[in-house]
Amino acid sequence: MEFLVTLLMRLRLVISNLSLLLLPAILFSPGLLRAAPEDAVQAYASVSVMHDDNLLRLSSAQAAVADTIQQDTLGLKVDWKQGRQQVLLDASVNQTRYSNLTSLGYQATNVQSRWNWQLGNSLSGNLGYNKNTSQSSFAELHQAVNNLNTRQEKFADGALQIKPSWRLNGGVTQSTYSVASNSVLGNESTSYTVGATFTPPSGNEIGIRSNRLVQRYPVLQVVSNVPLDNGFTQNQLLATVNWLYSGHIRVNGQAGVVSRAHNQVTVRDFSGKTMHGTLSWQGSGKTQISLSTWNELDAYDDLVTNSAQSKGTSLEAVWSPAGKLSVSVRGQHLKRDFILNPNTQAPSRQDTVNSASFSINYQPVRAVNLSAGMQAERRSSTLDYIDYADNTINLGLSFAF
Repeated sequence: MEFLVTLLMRLRLVISNLSLLLLPAILFSPGLLRAAPEDAVQAYASVSVMHDDNLLRLSSAQAAVADTIQQDTLGLKVDWKQGRQQVLLDASVNQTRYSNLTSLGYQATNVQSRWNWQLGNSLSGNLGYNKNTSQSSFAELHQAVNNLNTRQEKFADGALQIKPSWRLNGGVTQSTYSVASNSVLGNESTSYTVGATFTPPSGNEIGIRSNRLVQRYPVLQVVSNVPLDNGFTQNQLLATVNWLYSGHIRVNGQAGVVSRAHNQVTVRDFSGKTMHGTLSWQGSGKTQISLSTWNELDAYDDLVTNSAQSKGTSLEAVWSPAGKLSVSVRGQHLKRDFILNPNTQAPSRQDTVNSASFSINYQPVRAVNLSAGMQAERRSSTLDYIDYADNTINLGLSFAF
C-alpha cells in the first residue's frame, strides 16, 4: 500500500499547485468551469501519476525496478469551422518525471493538426501534421537507458464521390522516426494508399484498399564491420467492411495479404495473410461490448528474426450509468511466433502475453475530468529471462477552460 499512499500524496500536491495557478482565472472568469465542448478554442491542464512495479519488464529471476511517473501537461485545442471547412488543432507541452530513474525524465511538445476540407458535394479530404514524443516500452530493452522516441508525420488524402454508392480515395503520408538510445532504429518512410468503397442505401460500407510503404534508414547498421541497409518496400492489399448487422450489432474489419522486400538483407523478406476484425454490441445506450480478434504478420527489428506472427483476442466492456461516469474493463490474450532468419542458429521464440485492465472516468462538471485505472500484464516465453509480470495503477485530473 506504500506506493498507493505515494500516488495520493503526489496527486494531492499537484492538485494544490494547479489550483493556485487556476484560482485567479476562476475568480476573474466565472464561466471557466462551464467550458462547453462546442467552444472553438479551449485551453487545458492535466496531471497524471502512475506507479509501475516492474518498469523495465525484468523477469522473476531479476530484481524488479519499481517507479512512480508523474506527467504534467498544458495544452490548447482548436475546433474552427467555416462553412464546409474544419480546422482541428491539439498542441501541448508536457513534463514527465520519474521518482527513481530520474535520468528517464523528459519534456516534450506534441502536436496533432488536421484540416478537413470539402469542395462541392463530391470532393473531400484531410491535410495535416502530427508530432509525438514519448518513452518506448522497456519490454524488449530491459535497461534503464533513455528510450525516448519521436515520430513526426505529414499527410494528405482525398475522396471522390463518383456515384451515390461509390467513393474513390487515396492519400500519401511522410513520416520520420527517431530513438534517442539507438540511432540505427531511426527511419524515414513514405506511404501511398488508394482504394474504393461501396456504400449501399443501408449505410454500410464494403471496400478494397492497397497500400505501399517505402522505408529507409539514414544510419546503416554495422554487423561484423559490414554496413547493412535495412530499408524495405512493403505492399498490402486489404478488403474492408463496416457493417451494421442489426440495430445493436456492428461488424468491422479487414483481411488481405502483406509482403515485404528488403533492399539488402533479402533473407528477412516475408509475405503472408493478415486479418483484424471487431464485433460490437451496443446495449441500451449505457453498455457497449466489443470483441476483437486478429492474425497479423509484421516485422521485428532483430537480425536473427525475420518477422512475427501475432494472433490475439481482446474483450472490452464499457458501462456508462450516467453522463458523468464511465467504467471500462478489458482483457487481452496475445500469442507471437517469431520467424527466424534461416541463416542463424538462434533458438526459436514464442511469447504469450495476457493482460487485464480496469478504468473509471468521472466528470463532475464539463471542465473537470477525474480518472483512475489499473492494469496487470504477464508475459511467458520459450526464451530465458523474457518472462515478466507487471502491475500498474494510475490517477489523473484534467481541467478545460
